[in-house]
Amino acid sequence: MDAKSVYGLVSVAVTLIGIAPYIAGMLRGHTKPHMFSWFLWGFTSWIVMAAQTWDHAGAGSWAMLTAALVCTSVFILCFWVGEKNITRADWVMFSIGLAAVPAWMITKNPLLSVVIVSLVDLVAYGPTIRKSWTKPRDEVAFMYMTAGTWQAFSLLAMERFTLVNVLSPASLLCINCLFVPYLLIRRRFTDG
Repeated sequence: MDAKSVYGLVSVAVTLIGIAPYIAGMLRGHTKPHMFSWFLWGFTSWIVMAAQTWDHAGAGSWAMLTAALVCTSVFILCFWVGEKNITRADWVMFSIGLAAVPAWMITKNPLLSVVIVSLVDLVAYGPTIRKSWTKPRDEVAFMYMTAGTWQAFSLLAMERFTLVNVLSPASLLCINCLFVPYLLIRRRFTDG
Protein backbone atom coordinates (compact mmCIF):
# COMPACT_ATOMS: atom_id res chain seq x y z
CA MET A 1 0.00 0.00 0.00
CA ASP A 2 1.42 3.37 -0.98
CA ALA A 3 1.67 6.43 1.30
CA LYS A 4 -1.26 8.24 -0.37
CA SER A 5 -3.57 5.30 0.37
CA VAL A 6 -2.35 5.16 3.98
CA TYR A 7 -3.05 8.89 4.39
CA GLY A 8 -6.46 8.41 2.77
CA LEU A 9 -7.34 5.58 5.16
CA VAL A 10 -6.11 7.61 8.14
CA SER A 11 -8.29 10.55 7.05
CA VAL A 12 -11.34 8.25 6.89
CA ALA A 13 -10.52 6.65 10.26
CA VAL A 14 -10.04 10.05 11.94
CA THR A 15 -13.37 11.23 10.49
CA LEU A 16 -15.16 8.24 12.00
CA ILE A 17 -13.30 8.52 15.32
CA GLY A 18 -14.23 12.20 15.53
CA ILE A 19 -17.90 11.80 14.74
CA ALA A 20 -18.53 8.85 17.09
CA PRO A 21 -18.62 10.90 20.33
CA TYR A 22 -20.58 13.62 18.52
CA ILE A 23 -23.35 11.22 17.52
CA ALA A 24 -23.23 9.56 20.96
CA GLY A 25 -23.68 13.02 22.51
CA MET A 26 -26.62 13.68 20.21
CA LEU A 27 -28.31 10.44 21.18
CA ARG A 28 -27.78 11.22 24.89
CA GLY A 29 -29.19 14.73 24.44
CA HIS A 30 -25.94 16.57 25.27
CA THR A 31 -24.98 17.62 21.74
CA LYS A 32 -27.46 19.68 19.74
CA PRO A 33 -26.20 20.34 16.22
CA HIS A 34 -27.74 23.04 14.08
CA MET A 35 -29.53 21.35 11.19
CA PHE A 36 -28.91 24.22 8.76
CA SER A 37 -25.14 23.90 9.16
CA TRP A 38 -25.19 20.12 8.79
CA PHE A 39 -27.47 20.22 5.74
CA LEU A 40 -25.17 22.66 3.96
CA TRP A 41 -22.02 20.77 5.01
CA GLY A 42 -23.48 17.53 3.70
CA PHE A 43 -24.60 19.10 0.45
CA THR A 44 -21.25 20.78 -0.18
CA SER A 45 -19.31 17.64 0.77
CA TRP A 46 -21.13 15.66 -1.93
CA ILE A 47 -20.32 18.34 -4.51
CA VAL A 48 -16.65 18.60 -3.51
CA MET A 49 -16.28 14.81 -3.48
CA ALA A 50 -17.72 14.65 -7.01
CA ALA A 51 -15.35 17.40 -8.19
CA GLN A 52 -12.37 15.69 -6.52
CA THR A 53 -13.29 12.40 -8.17
CA TRP A 54 -13.55 14.17 -11.54
CA ASP A 55 -10.11 15.75 -10.94
CA HIS A 56 -8.48 12.44 -9.93
CA ALA A 57 -7.85 13.25 -6.26
CA GLY A 58 -7.63 9.51 -5.57
CA ALA A 59 -7.29 8.65 -1.89
CA GLY A 60 -7.56 12.35 -1.11
CA SER A 61 -11.29 12.21 -1.85
CA TRP A 62 -12.04 9.29 0.48
CA ALA A 63 -12.46 11.49 3.55
CA MET A 64 -14.77 13.86 1.66
CA LEU A 65 -16.99 10.90 0.76
CA THR A 66 -16.97 9.85 4.41
CA ALA A 67 -17.74 13.43 5.48
CA ALA A 68 -20.64 13.61 3.02
CA LEU A 69 -22.14 10.43 4.49
CA VAL A 70 -21.53 11.62 8.07
CA CYS A 71 -22.92 15.13 7.54
CA THR A 72 -26.01 13.76 5.81
CA SER A 73 -26.54 11.33 8.71
CA VAL A 74 -26.15 14.07 11.34
CA PHE A 75 -28.57 16.29 9.40
CA ILE A 76 -31.19 13.51 9.43
CA LEU A 77 -30.67 12.97 13.18
CA CYS A 78 -31.16 16.72 13.73
CA PHE A 79 -34.88 16.30 13.12
CA TRP A 80 -35.08 14.41 16.42
CA VAL A 81 -32.19 15.71 18.53
CA GLY A 82 -30.92 18.91 16.89
CA GLU A 83 -31.09 22.57 17.91
CA LYS A 84 -34.69 23.77 17.82
CA ASN A 85 -34.01 27.50 18.23
CA ILE A 86 -33.81 28.70 14.62
CA THR A 87 -33.34 32.47 14.42
CA ARG A 88 -33.84 34.97 11.63
CA ALA A 89 -30.05 35.22 11.29
CA ASP A 90 -29.90 31.44 10.83
CA TRP A 91 -32.46 31.67 8.04
CA VAL A 92 -30.46 34.47 6.37
CA MET A 93 -27.23 32.42 6.47
CA PHE A 94 -29.05 29.30 5.28
CA SER A 95 -30.64 31.27 2.42
CA ILE A 96 -27.26 32.68 1.39
CA GLY A 97 -25.89 29.15 1.36
CA LEU A 98 -28.79 27.86 -0.73
CA ALA A 99 -28.56 30.83 -3.11
CA ALA A 100 -25.17 29.56 -4.23
CA VAL A 101 -26.68 26.25 -5.40
CA PRO A 102 -28.06 27.58 -8.72
CA ALA A 103 -24.71 29.26 -9.39
CA TRP A 104 -22.97 25.92 -8.83
CA MET A 105 -25.41 24.11 -11.14
CA ILE A 106 -24.98 26.66 -13.91
CA THR A 107 -21.18 26.86 -13.90
CA LYS A 108 -20.30 23.44 -15.37
CA ASN A 109 -16.80 24.32 -14.14
CA PRO A 110 -15.43 22.12 -11.33
CA LEU A 111 -13.07 24.83 -10.00
CA LEU A 112 -15.78 27.49 -9.88
CA SER A 113 -18.11 24.95 -8.27
CA VAL A 114 -15.54 24.18 -5.56
CA VAL A 115 -14.92 27.89 -4.95
CA ILE A 116 -18.67 28.49 -4.56
CA VAL A 117 -19.26 25.51 -2.27
CA SER A 118 -16.18 26.38 -0.20
CA LEU A 119 -17.75 29.79 0.44
CA VAL A 120 -21.06 28.08 1.26
CA ASP A 121 -19.18 25.85 3.73
CA LEU A 122 -17.89 28.94 5.50
CA VAL A 123 -21.36 30.52 5.59
CA ALA A 124 -22.71 27.21 6.93
CA TYR A 125 -20.63 27.71 10.07
CA GLY A 126 -22.70 30.83 10.82
CA PRO A 127 -25.66 29.13 12.55
CA THR A 128 -23.31 26.89 14.56
CA ILE A 129 -21.11 29.83 15.58
CA ARG A 130 -24.18 31.86 16.57
CA LYS A 131 -25.65 28.99 18.62
CA SER A 132 -22.27 28.26 20.22
CA TRP A 133 -21.97 31.84 21.47
CA THR A 134 -24.56 31.11 24.15
CA LYS A 135 -24.45 27.29 24.19
CA PRO A 136 -20.81 26.31 23.58
CA ARG A 137 -21.27 23.00 25.40
CA ASP A 138 -23.86 21.92 22.82
CA GLU A 139 -20.96 21.26 20.45
CA VAL A 140 -18.18 18.68 20.81
CA ALA A 141 -14.81 20.41 20.36
CA PHE A 142 -13.13 17.03 19.82
CA MET A 143 -15.13 16.50 16.63
CA TYR A 144 -13.95 19.80 15.18
CA MET A 145 -10.35 19.03 16.21
CA THR A 146 -10.51 15.70 14.43
CA ALA A 147 -12.14 17.38 11.43
CA GLY A 148 -9.07 19.57 11.09
CA THR A 149 -6.91 16.46 11.38
CA TRP A 150 -8.76 14.48 8.71
CA GLN A 151 -8.61 17.46 6.39
CA ALA A 152 -4.82 17.62 6.84
CA PHE A 153 -4.48 13.89 6.09
CA SER A 154 -6.82 14.28 3.14
CA LEU A 155 -4.49 16.92 1.71
CA LEU A 156 -1.52 14.57 2.18
CA ALA A 157 -3.45 11.82 0.36
CA MET A 158 -4.19 13.90 -2.76
CA GLU A 159 -3.01 12.23 -5.96
CA ARG A 160 -3.11 15.59 -7.75
CA PHE A 161 -2.57 18.93 -6.02
CA THR A 162 -4.95 21.20 -7.89
CA LEU A 163 -7.23 23.94 -6.58
CA VAL A 164 -10.23 21.72 -7.33
CA ASN A 165 -8.83 19.06 -5.00
CA VAL A 166 -7.30 21.10 -2.18
CA LEU A 167 -9.38 24.28 -1.81
CA SER A 168 -12.23 22.81 0.20
CA PRO A 169 -10.21 20.68 2.64
CA ALA A 170 -7.70 23.52 3.11
CA SER A 171 -10.43 26.10 3.84
CA LEU A 172 -12.19 23.66 6.20
CA LEU A 173 -8.89 22.97 7.95
CA CYS A 174 -8.50 26.71 8.58
CA ILE A 175 -12.06 27.27 9.84
CA ASN A 176 -11.90 24.25 12.15
CA CYS A 177 -8.58 25.47 13.56
CA LEU A 178 -10.34 28.76 14.36
CA PHE A 179 -13.62 27.25 15.59
CA VAL A 180 -12.07 24.98 18.24
CA PRO A 181 -10.46 27.84 20.22
CA TYR A 182 -13.67 29.86 19.79
CA LEU A 183 -15.64 27.04 21.43
CA LEU A 184 -13.13 26.61 24.24
CA ILE A 185 -12.96 30.35 24.97
CA ARG A 186 -16.76 30.67 24.94
CA ARG A 187 -16.97 27.79 27.42
CA ARG A 188 -14.66 29.63 29.82
CA PHE A 189 -16.84 32.73 29.63
CA THR A 190 -20.18 30.93 29.95
CA ASP A 191 -19.05 28.52 32.70
CA GLY A 192 -18.41 31.27 35.10
